[in-house]
Amino acid sequence: MLNSRFGEEFRPGMFAIGGDSMQNVLWRVENGPLAQVKPKAIVLLIGTNNVSKYTDDEITKGIEKIIQTLHKQSPDTQIVLMGIFPRGKSIQNNSGYETIKKINTNLAGFAEKTDKVVFLDIGDRLVQADGTISEEMMPDLLHVAPIGLDIWAEAARPVLDGIFHP
Repeated sequence: MLNSRFGEEFRPGMFAIGGDSMQNVLWRVENGPLAQVKPKAIVLLIGTNNVSKYTDDEITKGIEKIIQTLHKQSPDTQIVLMGIFPRGKSIQNNSGYETIKKINTNLAGFAEKTDKVVFLDIGDRLVQADGTISEEMMPDLLHVAPIGLDIWAEAARPVLDGIFHP
């Protein structure tokens, strides 16, 4: 899946686990082999599974903690921090989406404070003009389909090119 979008140029690896929460990712960062791997870049998308259980401030702080831990283990790694994707049938009258917007605003501000984090929000590209989310884009109204992955890859490519080919 990643190689079809990025080829061998970036030598991508995917470490996503369905249903993951910030706590799971933080544990894996703290207890995994990241310090030995030292990736040039990490694309991080996390937080949607925490939206119904935590406040926007708690989620923001959790994601910031993950990034701080990543940088402790691999200080030269650039982080491409993805805005949390919209979800549900529509972004209109959607309290979860309101929380996501607040988190994304907070994360954009956090990213501006460091040259090792780039914030990339593609949520508006996943939503139709009327605010609905098509089942073609997100069949389960949460996870992006191949068309959404293509949109994501298209948006991430210039950012990754800037990291790998400055």
